[in-house]
Amino acid sequence: MKYYLVALFDDVSYKNLSPIQRSLSKKYRANRNSPIPYIPLEVIENPNIDKLNTVIDKILKPYKNFKVELSSTITLCDSNKTLNLKIEKIGYIKKLDRLIGDNLKLHGFNVKNDNTDLHLSLANINYINRDNKKFDTEIEYKPSISTLKVNRLELWKISNNRRETLIQKYPLKTIYSFFMLKFVIINFQLYFFVFVYPTFQCLIISVKYIILILVDGEDTYEYFTNCGITKRKKT
Repeated sequence: MKYYLVALFDDVSYKNLSPIQRSLSKKYRANRNSPIPYIPLEVIENPNIDKLNTVIDKILKPYKNFKVELSSTITLCDSNKTLNLKIEKIGYIKKLDRLIGDNLKLHGFNVKNDNTDLHLSLANINYINRDNKKFDTEIEYKPSISTLKVNRLELWKISNNRRETLIQKYPLKTIYSFFMLKFVIINFQLYFFVFVYPTFQCLIISVKYIILILVDGEDTYEYFTNCGITKRKKT
């Protein structure tokens, strides 16, 4: 049984990618049961899943979300009947792909990786016409977006009807931008001064009030001014 290790994207990327996939799928009569767009990395035959999860988790531990840049070239692959969009500047994901492949082989996994070029698989195609078969075809296309953000890897098992079954997710670390971090800090400060700090002040005042009553007796009265305590002397 073959298992497929693939790279997937965040929600914003899929939202931006959706009209491109619909348009090209309609144009090239893609299969409606195609998986969501993904980048194929490794094909692994009959793996020990528990061992595989341990190895991949260790490899991905230092990795954070990263971007891939789309090219303006569509490929129609006759051998596996897929509609693909090429990836530009593949250094980072290529490095990760090579690292995973080498480590899996070192741990005794049967890895079949025939990806000479990393690409984004948009859809499965039932039929490629005769003209397009001449090329294993490359077609120029200008996508409306230039980058996608990879936020996880997944292990799939694909059945005979070419529907994927999710076996395992491997999330990457999230990168917080400077502005997002600043937003979180400001909101924390706001929450602290509006809710936590007044409650803390009231608690301190209450404790002081109780202590003074215990020390000075029932005739002690406390005046709370600007979060301070003024004690009125006994007559």
